[in-house]
Amino acid sequence: MNHDSAPGATTRGESAEQLLLATLEQQIHLLARGLASDDLRVGFTPREWNVLTQLVNDSGLSLTALAERTELNMSTASRILQKLASHGLVDWNRLPESQRTYAIRITPAGRQRYAAAKPRASTGTRAAVEQLSREELSTIVGILGRCLERRVPDR
Repeated sequence: MNHDSAPGATTRGESAEQLLLATLEQQIHLLARGLASDDLRVGFTPREWNVLTQLVNDSGLSLTALAERTELNMSTASRILQKLASHGLVDWNRLPESQRTYAIRITPAGRQRYAAAKPRASTGTRAAVEQLSREELSTIVGILGRCLERRVPDR
């Protein structure tokens, strides 16, 4: 045993906190990769699945609101919508009160495709996460939300 190291330090000179943070980063990465592979199995990219999920839950969103909810920039959200629209899954119409704003809606075909894909999307990693209690999920979401609020913006 090395008695010369600082309390809480590992043999590589990393503190216990640094090891915990590295483990957390790895687990988040693996979880995200697992969720993404679940989504790809249903024929959508993770971003497309996220957009469709938002529209299933709240059809009629503006592009700005959709981009904010999905944490996509406007051009990426627009490209995804164009792809989904080319397959007849979403459409958009100008709002009467604002000729510059569009209401984006999931089409009946989009709802049908989403409903058909949903059971397959709930496999693998997603199914494991869904086994957590509401309290456990709430705790995780709260902690990750605070971490995201405190992060340094990308430059």
